[in-house]
Amino acid sequence: MKNASQSDSLSEMTANRIRVLGTLLVFAFVSACSSTPKPAQKNLDSGKEFQPKTLPNAAVRAKEENAITKNPEYIAVQNAFQHGKFAEAIERANALEKKTKSMLSLAYVRNLKGLSYLATRKPLPAIVQFQRALDYQPPELIKPYLQYNLAAALTDADQVDDALETLKEIDPKSLNLETRAKFFAVRAKNLIAKGQYVQAARSTLEASRAAGPQAGTKATYVELLDRSVSPISKQEELLAVLTGLEDSPIADRVKQRIAPGLNLEAPPVTTSGEARQIGVLLPLSGRFADFGSRVLHAITLAFRTYDPTGVDFKLEVEDTGDSVEQTIRALNRLANERGVVAVIGPLLSKGIDQVTARAETLGMPMVTLSQQPGTPGDYIISAGLTPKMQSYEVAKTAIEKLGLKRFAIVTPRDRFGEQYSQSFWDAVESLGGTVTGVESYSAGETDFRQVVDRLAGTYYKEARQRELDALEKTRTEMKITHKTRKTAQYFDLPPIVEFDAVFIPDEPKIVGQILPTFAYRDVDKVKFLGISTWDSPELLKRAGAFADGSVFVDGLFADSNSVAAQKFITRFMRDAGTAPTTIEAMAYDAGLAVEAALRDLNPGSISRSDVRNRLKSISDLAGATGKITYRDGEYARNLTLLTVKGGKITELR
Repeated sequence: MKNASQSDSLSEMTANRIRVLGTLLVFAFVSACSSTPKPAQKNLDSGKEFQPKTLPNAAVRAKEENAITKNPEYIAVQNAFQHGKFAEAIERANALEKKTKSMLSLAYVRNLKGLSYLATRKPLPAIVQFQRALDYQPPELIKPYLQYNLAAALTDADQVDDALETLKEIDPKSLNLETRAKFFAVRAKNLIAKGQYVQAARSTLEASRAAGPQAGTKATYVELLDRSVSPISKQEELLAVLTGLEDSPIADRVKQRIAPGLNLEAPPVTTSGEARQIGVLLPLSGRFADFGSRVLHAITLAFRTYDPTGVDFKLEVEDTGDSVEQTIRALNRLANERGVVAVIGPLLSKGIDQVTARAETLGMPMVTLSQQPGTPGDYIISAGLTPKMQSYEVAKTAIEKLGLKRFAIVTPRDRFGEQYSQSFWDAVESLGGTVTGVESYSAGETDFRQVVDRLAGTYYKEARQRELDALEKTRTEMKITHKTRKTAQYFDLPPIVEFDAVFIPDEPKIVGQILPTFAYRDVDKVKFLGISTWDSPELLKRAGAFADGSVFVDGLFADSNSVAAQKFITRFMRDAGTAPTTIEAMAYDAGLAVEAALRDLNPGSISRSDVRNRLKSISDLAGATGKITYRDGEYARNLTLLTVKGGKITELR
């Protein structure tokens, strides 16, 4: 149930939204008729297939759009809507619907009909109209506005989960600034309803920023931000709200809640440090203490801390625990009190955006070990096994070594899956390949039949009606009345496999369910591609023979032929008593890079900007995870390529 203030704000936003979008979409439709349709946007969260083959060609689309937008009856519906005669607009739209055969034309008509219902505070029939309009695959130029209309109607109907799912399908950059501001405001309201206050506050700051310096300070946004921020008590969550959005017109309302010692914008005490002093940020207490201790051991090996022949570096180690607040305070101490010239860490991805943003403000060279790269910056170098790094290596191998060109993506519908999928898609396109299909699934999903069917063109049967009719005719001629194993071919549509390989960035537990589904749905002779999580006995246990021939990557492989890798494994096992994992290997290589960049410096003060430049000069450094070279904000390396052969994980030759 909305309270009074919520209802007033929502009414104001709804009125503005309808007034602006009504005009906006009318003009968008007209302009779309005289332009070439844009290609489908990348959409990794929709849970619907991305299949260009199902779209009408440009000539057919232009003809149908031109016909409806010049139709006198459609223009009459537009005029009625624009003059606030919503009942008349609905009545005229109903009459026009009965005469319209083109699916694209129906999308136009039903959108105006939906807006008219929304304007008369009838969100439920509006939802039906917008959904039907979207079912008809409207032009990409106006599709995000239709999706926004649907999300707005779902919000008015208090269908919070559906509204948020619909908003996920929209790329805010495809909207003009005014509508983008409303998009983020609607998203914030739904997130508040779900109790997701950090994300709600961030969405409100984005709404304010999109609205601009003046409009962004309106009471509507201020009230929405206060409702979002008020329940937040943890300092690290307030930092998460603010990171990257400090320039929002109402960001000061969040800044005033942050403790002085955690101010991400506070200037550094000094811009130089001692050439031989290196800071280390690791969790040495709390849930991840064991990981932190092992990583610290790997770093000391890289600096040869206990080796008399090594250069005399001093490691200033700070415990981050598992708290973002503790990590930022530790970083401030390293920069302002300990006088270090660079920092290795942190290890955890939690709060990495805030930590890297603080390091950038401090002008502190930071070599991160987390899987997430953090906020990009001139002083930030990612040394972890990132989604971008893994995805590029897999795509490069598939295209350049295996000769594959067409790819599908099956991904979890979360931040993890989105980052891997987007990185893989970008890599494929940069290497000359094509992504022909994308499917996503919710966390906890166990049945992947529909996911595979949508990729293979057997889910939306109406798009293949002619083939269904032909099958029915054949059954009649052959007098086949029952579906059996032998007659199934006369009932079922054959899959349309327009991809050579499928990229699945998930854990073995899920992968082990997905791979067999492709075989069961008769989608065979495709290669499966994965990420470092696949390098596990669990993959062999769960996927069995279905994993044979799959290709994936990892940073460290125990049976690697690399001399540098075996040297590290031997030293780590000798000193630690256990075999290292990829995490320790990546940390070791980060330490090697820092040591190599600074080993020829004499003791004394050096500017951190000079240290940054030295760290970026690393090239072809032999490490446990491959040759290390600085490139585009990260220490890139040729990762180990793995495959499954004869029920065993082995290096790809």
